[in-house]
Amino acid sequence: MKEKRKGIFLLEGVIVAGIFAVFMSFALSFIKQSINLKNTVRKELRYNRNFIYVMENINREIKNSREIKILNDGKLEAIKDIYEDGECKTIKVVYYFTGKEYGSSFIRYTVVDGQRLKDDIVFESVKGKFFEEDGFIKLRIAYKTSKEEEYIWK
Repeated sequence: MKEKRKGIFLLEGVIVAGIFAVFMSFALSFIKQSINLKNTVRKELRYNRNFIYVMENINREIKNSREIKILNDGKLEAIKDIYEDGECKTIKVVYYFTGKEYGSSFIRYTVVDGQRLKDDIVFESVKGKFFEEDGFIKLRIAYKTSKEEEYIWK
C-alpha cells in the first residue's frame, strides 16, 4: 500500500503566497486611498473653520467701527476710536486684495496716529472685492473656485 505524505508542496506554498500578495496589494491601495481622503477632508475642515473664524473677527472689527468706507483703489477702511490712558486714539484698519484672480492675498494693516503698521496677510489664494450696493458695503470673497461668500455691512 502507498503511504500518504503529509505536508505541502512548494508549488502550493508559492500559489498561496501569490494569492496573499494580490489580496494585500488591493487592501493596501484601498487603505492608502482612505487615509488620503481622510487627510484631505481634515485639511478642508480646518481651512473652513479658520476661514469662518477670521471672517467673524473681521466682521466684529468692522461693526465696532464708527465709520467704514471704500477707498478709490478698492480698499476698505474702517475708522474706530479707542481710549487708552485717558486719551482718545483714532485707528484706521484697512483691508485690501492684492489682485483680482485666485492666488491673490487678502491683506490687513492698521494706521495708528498717522503711522502705518506692518501688513498682515489674512488669507492667501483667494479672490475678492469690496463694493457698495443699495447703501451697504459688501465683500464678495472666494477661497475655492466653487465657494463664494458675501458679507454685508451698513
